[in-house]
Amino acid sequence: MPPIRSDMPLSAAQAIPWAQECGFELLPLDLPHQLTLEQLPLHHRDPFDRLLVAQSNCESLLLVCADPAFHAFGGPLQDARQLRRVPGWIPHPDAEDLPPAGQRFPDPLGE
Repeated sequence: MPPIRSDMPLSAAQAIPWAQECGFELLPLDLPHQLTLEQLPLHHRDPFDRLLVAQSNCESLLLVCADPAFHAFGGPLQDARQLRRVPGWIPHPDAEDLPPAGQRFPDPLGE
């Protein structure tokens, strides 16, 4: 297994099945996302973060994150730490085992 970043408790190989088990869907990278990406202003230089903004804008999705740097792009943004407080938040229909409001998703490391 590749080494895990000190600020990332999981590898991608571990995170993907965990996210899917929690009801998240993977969003593939498509050409419209790349075209949107090249039009973004340089408010934030992290290429992965910029890609998330491009996908969010292109797909008209709410971007969920805890990084205040995303506010500079002006798109719809929800602080991930406040997710359960979003009015009208509806879990993915296949995600039956979501934690009750105020509780966290299952710890992927079992800690």
